Amino acid sequence: MDFLSRNNVSFAIRPRETMNVRIKGCTYSLAPLLRRHRRGAWIGRLEGMRHEMRFAARRLPGGDTLIIATDTCDAGPALRDCRRRWGIECMFADTKRRGLNPEDTHITEPVKPDTLMAIVALAMARAYRCATGARGRSVINRKTQARREKSWFRTGLDALRRWLLLDPSKAIRAWTQNAPMRQIKQ
Repeated sequence: MDFLSRNNVSFAIRPRETMNVRIKGCTYSLAPLLRRHRRGAWIGRLEGMRHEMRFAARRLPGGDTLIIATDTCDAGPALRDCRRRWGIECMFADTKRRGLNPEDTHITEPVKPDTLMAIVALAMARAYRCATGARGRSVINRKTQARREKSWFRTGLDALRRWLLLDPSKAIRAWTQNAPMRQIKQ
């Protein structure tokens, strides 16, 4: 964050709750600071940092806390931007850890990653379509801590796997009926 501040690069980063922040000469751990206040904004320095920054925090459903450290004048918009980016973060997690694992291919040729990413994008779209086919417009159940049991992507991927193993004709129907592929004329 010091590097970003020195080079005038704006940032909004999620620090860990275990980090210490210095506010008005006193050092606090972020976790106890947030226990006293359900939400808020503070100006301070993370331990070991030279530049002052703004912190904004909000309790999320289920007891988790969203903390943002930013260099902007108002930390409120940073919280809103983080909420908007969350869908993208979830998509990246679905693409990487929770299903497709494209980095496991160990591709090194410069042209091939483009093709792989195109296939990953099609697979993501297909998984979302399969989730719609399997669940319709019903909402995915929430666990006790308010998070969804599965992502929409994982729901679709599991449905597609089940169809391929148990009823391949259903998988074929889902492919041909949900979103027919159009041939591109050259």
